[in-house]
Amino acid sequence: MNENRKRGKRAIDTLKIYTTIAGDLSDATFKAIVASYLADLLHACDTQGVDFKDALLRGFQHYSEEVQDVVRQNKQIEAPVPDGDKEKNNA
Repeated sequence: MNENRKRGKRAIDTLKIYTTIAGDLSDATFKAIVASYLADLLHACDTQGVDFKDALLRGFQHYSEEVQDVVRQNKQIEAPVPDGDKEKNNA
């Protein structure tokens, strides 16, 4: 299992625990559970003096880097053609 799949599974496992603790989400959709958890995270950030927007931005930056790492690993990189060779290839 690649690292991003592990991260996703870890988040889903956390949401399963959250659903049990919250108690009123047993029939909720995954999207509704995520929304409820995010709302609770906003409240938690308020109580801890953490700027949620800053934390969310940092989280998005981590996610973007992790996704780009996979893209880089899977992408075949072509060697650049020197300028002089471009003319020869087009002739």
